[in-house]
Amino acid sequence: MIRSPKLPRLRSLLLILGVLAVIQLMLATYAFVQTTYDDQRGFAFPGPERVRALVAAIEGAPPALRRDILRTFEDGEVDAAILPGTRDLPQAGADAVMPGMEAVIGSYLASLGQREVIVWIAPDDPDALLVPRLGPGRLWSRHPLRMAVQLERGEWLLIETRGNLAEKVFGFPPGLWAGLFGVTLALLSLGILWRSLAPLGGLGAALDRFAADPVPQQVRARGPEETRRIIEAVNRMQEEISRFIAERQVMFGALSHDLRTGLTRLSLRIGSLPDEGLRDAAERDLARMNAIVEDALVFTRLDTRQGPVPGEVALAELVHELRSAYPAVPVHGADDPALGAPNIVLAGDGPELFRALQNLIENALTHAKDAEVLIACERGQCRIDVMDRGSGLAGQDRDELVKPFVRGKEAAARNRPGAGLGLAIVQRIAIRCGGTFAMLDRPGGGTIARLALPRR
Repeated sequence: MIRSPKLPRLRSLLLILGVLAVIQLMLATYAFVQTTYDDQRGFAFPGPERVRALVAAIEGAPPALRRDILRTFEDGEVDAAILPGTRDLPQAGADAVMPGMEAVIGSYLASLGQREVIVWIAPDDPDALLVPRLGPGRLWSRHPLRMAVQLERGEWLLIETRGNLAEKVFGFPPGLWAGLFGVTLALLSLGILWRSLAPLGGLGAALDRFAADPVPQQVRARGPEETRRIIEAVNRMQEEISRFIAERQVMFGALSHDLRTGLTRLSLRIGSLPDEGLRDAAERDLARMNAIVEDALVFTRLDTRQGPVPGEVALAELVHELRSAYPAVPVHGADDPALGAPNIVLAGDGPELFRALQNLIENALTHAKDAEVLIACERGQCRIDVMDRGSGLAGQDRDELVKPFVRGKEAAARNRPGAGLGLAIVQRIAIRCGGTFAMLDRPGGGTIARLALPRR
């Protein structure tokens, strides 16, 4: 899968910013609820609720106490006065009236009876021309807000407050708006990041399918320009790799045909040699050449089929084939009634698994002159160990031994036959079956070649 080291860091940074913004919003909301919630009336905006309480107090108090009530209401930023009639109210321009605020305050005063409410914004200087006219900008106006409420006796209560409406009237703290802005920014950033990364998820799935079966998996190029360029480059790369694999298969097929034809002719000519010793030596060399060619072809076929093997094989059938091919090699555990071997089925292709075990047994017989097989099954898998009492793996890199064309130190030192593909073939067969392959030291000396295969 294509990965950029910057993308995880960017995603983590945006996630942290989003979490901080959400925490800020939660704290601001909590503070807002604490200042706007009353145990008796529940939620209420501070400004309208305060006006309702003032109107109720004035209308329920004797005239001599009204002035004292107004002084209690005033706090330096809010002034209040009682005027005799409409003609005494300051003039309100039509473009400065706020019907929305009138409806809000009127709804709070509805419990006291229907009455007229006028709300408008007035400039500090009567000659000033700056008066907010449109949209939510009025909420942030610093010009005086005037509210006139008709009292039950025909008088008017005039209230003037300074400061923006959001904070003074509705009680929204600045932190709440900052939190909303932060959350919006974080969500927008995450949306942009998702739009950039989403196509790469489909690209990763396509590459996984391509790894299992090297048929080009074209992905539609979408997203930002950089993402589209990556997808287009990967699509071209799949085409090139697929063409290379197909050409390599054709080449190996042609080489196989030509080599086998030549080796067959050579075999016929060797058979006519009069010297028996020379003929036997030539036939052994020819057999080695045939084995190397066969290993190379098998490895090539496995290397182009990376997906899991859909088939299955009975363990009893596999053991029978091993005993028939190698009657001198003991196979332990297969006849143990506790294993229930006749009922055990392994995931994998039968001929491929037999080829893997054949390679391991031949390897043990060649290098250690002895071999034995031990089978042990658990609930989910079976372990097939091919063991010998050879010189072991001391001082050798076991990961290197399963790489193609890599030979062990002893085999290379003694110039023993082989191309170094036997263990590489076993490794690929194990992977295709969903299992594992490992080379281990055998207690008491020697080597254990362990093939672990899943059960069906």
